[in-house]
Amino acid sequence: MDDVEQTFKEAHRILEHGGSLVVAFLQRGVGFAKLYDKAVEEGQYPEDETPEEPYPLEMAEKAQWRSVGEVFELLHKTGFTNLTTVQTLTVEPKNANKTIELPKPGHDRGSWVVVRGIKRYLKGNCNESSRS
Repeated sequence: MDDVEQTFKEAHRILEHGGSLVVAFLQRGVGFAKLYDKAVEEGQYPEDETPEEPYPLEMAEKAQWRSVGEVFELLHKTGFTNLTTVQTLTVEPKNANKTIELPKPGHDRGSWVVVRGIKRYLKGNCNESSRS
């Protein structure tokens, strides 16, 4: 996604007041994102750190990782509030395929973070029909 802010603005425009936007992403600097950055830098995945069947290196080369703080800031800026998070992939990437990990509240350890925001009314940005 090239313009995250514009995407969030469009989601805000089309959602009904009180509707939810759910955003899932790999958190920059944590677990899998760190592994992918290292693989891009080295031109291959490090054998001792990589799970079975990692994503293609081409995907990692094009990725733009974001921090939870950046995503929160963009969501607030574009009219979303009551942000809640869950996380998963809290284990080292090489061990991720060895167990099923259910999502946990928060965003302090997980590579994979899901944020839910609720559309709030922004004066001048919503038409009358979206206020109900």
